[in-house]
Amino acid sequence: MTRFKETHEHERAKLLAKELEDQGYSVIFEPEPSQLPFNLMNYRPDLIATGAAGNLIVEVRTRSDSRSIERYKQIAEEVAKHSGWRFMLSTIDEPYQNESAEIKQELSDDAIIRALSKVDLLVSSDSYEMAVPTLWSIFISGMRSSGRRKGLPMDATNDRSVINYMYSLGQITASEYEESNAFLSIRNKLIHTFDAELNKNQVQRLVDFTKQKLCEWGIIT
Repeated sequence: MTRFKETHEHERAKLLAKELEDQGYSVIFEPEPSQLPFNLMNYRPDLIATGAAGNLIVEVRTRSDSRSIERYKQIAEEVAKHSGWRFMLSTIDEPYQNESAEIKQELSDDAIIRALSKVDLLVSSDSYEMAVPTLWSIFISGMRSSGRRKGLPMDATNDRSVINYMYSLGQITASEYEESNAFLSIRNKLIHTFDAELNKNQVQRLVDFTKQKLCEWGIIT
């Protein structure tokens, strides 16, 4: 981004910088071209974070940002060519910006397995409005767990950013990226507006998608 145009982007970047510093990273805010560790194809990140756990090139964006996610995927691929460096894409979900508390809410792998049984019971009793938020917690916790096992810094970012980050690194496909974002939108409508029309087939697809990914991530068999 370089030179923030939006106040909420600027504030989110400062918050993210603080979270990374709390995790032991040294952070450069809005680095100058001379501070970049290598050529980034005329791209300037919002943050550079270096630490014992690895080094990050960080971009903060809003969902309304017109730049294609494919551009960020190209940057992630370029960054990945350099040993010890990762690209991190942090997205502000504008309609529901107050996600700071949600960042820390994560289920362990054992809790995921237990929660899945509860979701199955809720779906069988047609309690979709209760099942979907729990199912989302299961899904995003599984995605974070998968990323962390690959050595990716999954803590200092919100749910939307986790999806973008995993896609930019090639950890989920384009169709899975779209399905994950649609899933999150349904969850947000339920949590924030209580206005989401759900039917059994739709919810069952979300359950099947979640279980498929949990199997691929090695959390369930």
